[in-house]
Amino acid sequence: MSYVTNYNALIGELQSFVEDDTAEFIAELPNIVNRAVDMVQMALDFAQWRTTVTASTGVNVATLARPALLRIESVFLTVTGVPLEQRSYQYCQMMSAGASPGQPRYWAEKDVLTNTSPNAGELLLSPTPSQVYAVELAGLQRLAALSAGNPTNWVTDNAADLLFTAALIQSEAFLQAPERVQSMLQLFESQVAQFRNRLQGTGVELYQTPRVAAQVNAGAS
Repeated sequence: MSYVTNYNALIGELQSFVEDDTAEFIAELPNIVNRAVDMVQMALDFAQWRTTVTASTGVNVATLARPALLRIESVFLTVTGVPLEQRSYQYCQMMSAGASPGQPRYWAEKDVLTNTSPNAGELLLSPTPSQVYAVELAGLQRLAALSAGNPTNWVTDNAADLLFTAALIQSEAFLQAPERVQSMLQLFESQVAQFRNRLQGTGVELYQTPRVAAQVNAGAS
């Protein structure tokens, strides 16, 4: 029988495997587990997790509340159907400085969504919208966070090996052990490739090969 897990089992396994019983590590474990879920989901990148959400800009308001998407891939103005160009936050600030409000052409992430604040964050639009615009945002829908009250999801049931390795990576990143992070990243990338290969021909639509290393939250503090 293939390995499956759940929230409580994974918390216990991490404490045993990592052998760190400090209060700081134990308190961080819920966030570590859910960062690992995010890491697996972004690595597998299934079409079934893609979604589009709608929003509206404010008049003369440069920011837009960030929807609870794991990753935003494109932002469209409904009136044009043309995607805005994603740029850096500093670029959007520079383009808006001293400029008159108008139809936005660029967007940037001002703050990044987190597990502990799933509705936090903003997008910065440039130029500042001069009127109300209907906006469509396409991206990767985040799975429901794991917790004692929600102990399983698709990843625990179908990709538990990947989840355990990702959780070890996130644990070592939190404990600031970069050499162990790098060695486990190689294992994780190999596991992801094998998992995706097994799905070839099953009807599951896969996207491009993921860039796994960028998904490690080494700044968990």
